[in-house]
Amino acid sequence: MLLEFRLRNFKAFRDEASFSLIASADQALMAENTAPTGLTALPRVVRSAAIYGPNAGGKTTLLRALQLMRGVVVESASL
Repeated sequence: MLLEFRLRNFKAFRDEASFSLIASADQALMAENTAPTGLTALPRVVRSAAIYGPNAGGKTTLLRALQLMRGVVVESASL
C-alpha cells in the first residue's frame, strides 16, 4: 500500500515534493472518505486523491515519477 511518495531532482522537481495519502485529523466525513489501515501509528488513509494545478505545474511529471518507481519495484522482483 502506497502511503506517501516523495521525489526530488526528477525532471522539473528540483526541491522535494510529497504526495501523501495519509488522512488528516479532521473528523468531518471521515467514515466516507477514509479507510482503516490496521496500524496503530497510522490508523486511517484517504480512499482517493486528486492531482490538480495549473498548466505546466508538474502533474504529468509526478505521474511519470510514480510510473518509474513502479517499474523499479516490479523489475527488482524479477531478478
